[in-house]
Amino acid sequence: MSEMARGRDVMDLPDDHARVFEAVSRLETAGEPAYPQRVAEVAGCDLGRAKEVLSDLVNDYDLVTRVGEADTPDFGPRYVLQPED
Repeated sequence: MSEMARGRDVMDLPDDHARVFEAVSRLETAGEPAYPQRVAEVAGCDLGRAKEVLSDLVNDYDLVTRVGEADTPDFGPRYVLQPED
């Protein structure tokens, strides 16, 4: 995948990781909270896989940050892109 997401080259990410990263970027750019269900919809994957990939993007790639538990109603944690260095 050779897409750019907010100035970041996601070419080296596995395809599903790149799609989920791009989904978080799109939602954030649109001013929409990146909750797991919405990320899954935008990325075109199921919720379970979106959660796995979000965990990888937070813990293994350090590209996304988990921002606390949530609002009311509870849609789960929200995710944002890590600031660029």
